[in-house]
Amino acid sequence: MLVNDRLDITTTGNTDMWKARNNGPIAYFTAPASESWAVETELELNTAQNRQIAGLTVYADEDGAHPVFSYGLDYWSGRDGLINLQGLGTNNPLINVSAHATGKVKLRMEVIENGNGTGVDRYTFFYDLLDGNGMQKLTSYGFAVDRSRIGLFLKTAYARTAYFDNFEVSEVTMPAP
Repeated sequence: MLVNDRLDITTTGNTDMWKARNNGPIAYFTAPASESWAVETELELNTAQNRQIAGLTVYADEDGAHPVFSYGLDYWSGRDGLINLQGLGTNNPLINVSAHATGKVKLRMEVIENGNGTGVDRYTFFYDLLDGNGMQKLTSYGFAVDRSRIGLFLKTAYARTAYFDNFEVSEVTMPAP
């Protein structure tokens, strides 16, 4: 189990991760060697500022140039805020739920590598709006990708800061899907 204190990621603007990593700040971490593991973090963004997305991302190559998906808190285009799973460069998948203008959430991503022998990694995404209702499941999704790079990110059009607290990566025992 790895645990650390708060991480602040600040940008000067014009950071992108749509089809390539264009100045997008990413704090990479190493997943456990086991086939079943999870990552969890609390995330905070200023809700008065739009054009920003922060959370977890997975890249399909060693140098972080080929983005696969992001999962996080999304305040792009003046929305009230979404918990958003988004395929980068394709919008496939695009699965979300309202964050009800809350600026702080808890995100959890559980992974079963190789999908119990299927060749497709199984990711299950959870969120907590910190409103007393606890952790909720957003979806499960299969990605046939070598999760070479995984990290915490901030994507924004302007100077912004994302705050990550209670970051934890752990091995877990999960049942087959």
